[in-house]
Amino acid sequence: MSDIQDLRNPYDFANPVSDGNLFIGRDDELSEINYYLEQALRTNRPTNIAIIGARASGKTSLLNVTEQAAKKLGLLTARIDLDEGDASNQWAFFFKIFDTLFSAACETGAYGGTHSKTFDAYVDVTCSLSIPEDKTFCPFLFPIQYAKALGGNNLQGQVPDYSFRQDLRAIQTELKRPVVLLFDEGNVLSKSRVHLQKLRNIFMNAQGYMLILTGTPDMFPLMDEVFSPIIRQFKKILLNQFVDQDDTESLIRKYLETVGVQPDSLFDFDESNDLEDIHDLTGGRPYEIQLVCHTLFRRVQQGRASKMGLDLGVIEEVRQQLESSQNLAGRPILNKVKALDSQTLEALAAFSPCVGSASLEQVSALEHILGMGKWLREDLASKFSYLRTEGILDENEKGILVFKGDDFDKIYIKYFSREKDATVQFPELPFPVYTGIRLGGLVQAAAAVRSVRPLVSSPRPTDFELVAEAMGKSGGLTNVFVETPISIVRSIYRLLFDYQGLPEITLIDCRLSLAGADLQAWYAPRKRGDTAALEACQNALQIVKSRATDVGGNCFSQRIEVPVPLLHTILQQVASSGNRKLGELIAEGHLRAVTQAYASRRTTTSTDRHALAAYSLREFLSGASLNNLGYFYFAKSDLDKATALFQLSIEAHRKSRESYGLPAFNLAMVHVKNRSWQAAISLLREISELTHDPDEKLLCLFVPRRVESVFELIEIRGEPKLSEQIQSALTVLCECQSSESDS
Repeated sequence: MSDIQDLRNPYDFANPVSDGNLFIGRDDELSEINYYLEQALRTNRPTNIAIIGARASGKTSLLNVTEQAAKKLGLLTARIDLDEGDASNQWAFFFKIFDTLFSAACETGAYGGTHSKTFDAYVDVTCSLSIPEDKTFCPFLFPIQYAKALGGNNLQGQVPDYSFRQDLRAIQTELKRPVVLLFDEGNVLSKSRVHLQKLRNIFMNAQGYMLILTGTPDMFPLMDEVFSPIIRQFKKILLNQFVDQDDTESLIRKYLETVGVQPDSLFDFDESNDLEDIHDLTGGRPYEIQLVCHTLFRRVQQGRASKMGLDLGVIEEVRQQLESSQNLAGRPILNKVKALDSQTLEALAAFSPCVGSASLEQVSALEHILGMGKWLREDLASKFSYLRTEGILDENEKGILVFKGDDFDKIYIKYFSREKDATVQFPELPFPVYTGIRLGGLVQAAAAVRSVRPLVSSPRPTDFELVAEAMGKSGGLTNVFVETPISIVRSIYRLLFDYQGLPEITLIDCRLSLAGADLQAWYAPRKRGDTAALEACQNALQIVKSRATDVGGNCFSQRIEVPVPLLHTILQQVASSGNRKLGELIAEGHLRAVTQAYASRRTTTSTDRHALAAYSLREFLSGASLNNLGYFYFAKSDLDKATALFQLSIEAHRKSRESYGLPAFNLAMVHVKNRSWQAAISLLREISELTHDPDEKLLCLFVPRRVESVFELIEIRGEPKLSEQIQSALTVLCECQSSESDS
């Protein structure tokens, strides 16, 4: 590895993720989006998608990855990045849509391409605003109307629905494939109800077009109203922060690996609380995780730290970074927060997680039960009254807490308060979810147990024992999946996987009712068979129960014994359940565990079990995942499994019309391992004719090398390029074949 001072800082907090390989988490969201993209190939009326999330929640990054996925499926994509000017008038907005769409179509060769007479005529009309007498090469209505409207200074006129729809139909006829229009920064449209109505009218009956729109939650009440009744054609994808700490760890690891750094050499994942602290400090927001890690990495590069460790100095640097990007003098709320005394700042820390989701009454009840008496009701009410007078907090018409600042204020206050030994967070979680997190924190501080995710917010509890038992019986899983949310089935599966080898697991089943929040959680001992931990857990929950009774709530907990079916039985059930989504989520989850362990060179017997489970569910793996699993088995010299997986990967890539160069190269290396030179050479020559992405980055690759008379397969890391390695391998193998022939 190069000196760390010579490396680029991998944590690019300033820009959305554009490389799909660096997009962490969001498995459920991507699965949903990919399903509807695939459906767009099979129907004339695709389902539109609305990606909803707070500022800096990763909407643009998800849109980037969605665009790449659509292109891989053969869909035409047109990216429309909206700005404030697009809301000024209809002509500007719809010209941006048409111009982006038509240009994207021509770039694929439609209408003769971007050097055709049709494209030249379009440019002449829209730039010069002059209408040619001969309209042979100007087959559209909207560009001519646009030129006339601008030429006549009629910008406030209405865009004709009919002509725009006719042009959409003409482009679709020329392309003969579905079109995905991707709108970023959709909140711009919230300022123009008319634009949304026009968008609805035009695309309601336009066949072959799929809209994907990003926006914050406050935009979508307007969308629901304006788009009715076609809001039914929108699938809403809610994008929250990382709830699972594992996603935060994956992000930190993955980005270090991209610059050739062994993650464990630079970040202490196991022996310190830094990972947990970063996850908690950032609230699991990818943007902020990148910002913090950028600072940590920079400190190591500058010789101010030997490892990426979190301390108050780092928090201060992040806050200063935020200050440098804004004029704080023009932010009165920040100035008022900075002037708060320590106790009032602590009160703000109690209120802030419930902003947008709970009332003062609910916060008071929560603090009484889980805050263990830190705040009295009257004290909280007094502090809220003061914060309200200062214009920092308020209540809406439903009595829900409201923060009067914006997203920047929230982020800055978070880091400022941390320096003051307070924790002001705005996680924007539903109140039941936040209550569950607080409950889990309290219990895990009192007992050596871990929470079995997810926390279930539902008035109807889940029978953990019944689900686990059904997963081990033939024909039971399908019924379980119908009756049980898939997230719960996955969590139970993970626990059963972790406890393989034991006849049963002892858990604490907890159900808490608190001021409108009904939730259920399960706790398992961190160490197998630790009965003392379970007893401590129940003791802590008994205290919670007594305090919940004071405010009209209730907490019920019981110890349960859960049978552990054999893994191969559970996997058979998953495979035969007929539920492809469940199979994909479980299989891809195992594959991620394998690839992360292999990338960090920390493979264990647990890694082998993950690999075997993924192999058992290989029918649910994507082409890329099949290749990665095959690579793992190739590295372990299990050539039979590697061969089968590489062949399946090639078939999957061909089916989806993607380049199969990488799995074919790896299969050629299997032939090399078997000394089948000609088979390897033939396969390499075949893929040398394919088009390879010049920007594709590989983590590692086995390649043939010959030094003097010694031939061997070696693994190279550091982003090798496939096209270069194909030619190099051909040269080496032809020499080997020739050498053997001579001898």
